[in-house]
Amino acid sequence: MKKTKKLVVFLGLLLIMLFQFFPEEVKANEVYILCYHHFVEDKPEGNSETTLAEFKKQMEYLKENNFEVLSLQDFLFYYEKGTFPEKSVMLTFDDGYLSFFNKVFPVLQKYDFPAVVFPIVSHMPGLQRTVLFSDKMSFNHIRYMNNESGLIDVGSHSYDLHYYKENNTPAITQQPSESLKDYECRIRRDLATSRNLIEMQMDTEVIAIAWPYGVTTEKAQEIAKDLGFKVQFELGNTPFTPEDNLLDIPRFLVDTIDFDEFVDFF
Repeated sequence: MKKTKKLVVFLGLLLIMLFQFFPEEVKANEVYILCYHHFVEDKPEGNSETTLAEFKKQMEYLKENNFEVLSLQDFLFYYEKGTFPEKSVMLTFDDGYLSFFNKVFPVLQKYDFPAVVFPIVSHMPGLQRTVLFSDKMSFNHIRYMNNESGLIDVGSHSYDLHYYKENNTPAITQQPSESLKDYECRIRRDLATSRNLIEMQMDTEVIAIAWPYGVTTEKAQEIAKDLGFKVQFELGNTPFTPEDNLLDIPRFLVDTIDFDEFVDFF
């Protein structure tokens, strides 16, 4: 009897030691949603740039460690089911940079990884309302990627709300000189325009929006939901679970981190 007790104690201590030496893996029932922007070959010059070499290294890590990379449809399927697969990750790309088409898409094809792109619609070729310093994708680029692979989903990053207004506040927020009625009209007009243009060009229903700068308001969320954006992405530092709200989906900002920090996400 004493030998049995000693054996149980020994095995318990052994399990404790093993858990100390082996890090906890990504838990089941949660998904890590990553957010990228622009991609460059050389050293990044801004806080919204990632080198192609770093991105390739990250994607190789996901592949070699058997992460489950989800499409937007996969994400909604598992959310409604109430559970995400172990090691679930989602890749999202904001602003619609041409570097996604030229540099990132071939990497995604190599690993058969799906992704969601969120273009600023008024920055797309033929619709540009301002001087741009980096080329953006056209609808033709996105159609080509869909036809080639079926890997790329598209959502809205607004039509023209990606800038700051009075007192350096994001355009998505109600401005000091703006009545609530004017604010609601401005947001509804912008979001409806972005959604209608994407749907007309891509011949697909648009259900996802990524808020510029990761900032939104309760009123903007209500308007977006009413227009058909049932999946709304922000920024944050936590994974998403089936218990969370589809109108407040956090994403990890990946642009300026190094590889060790990337691995630490999980």
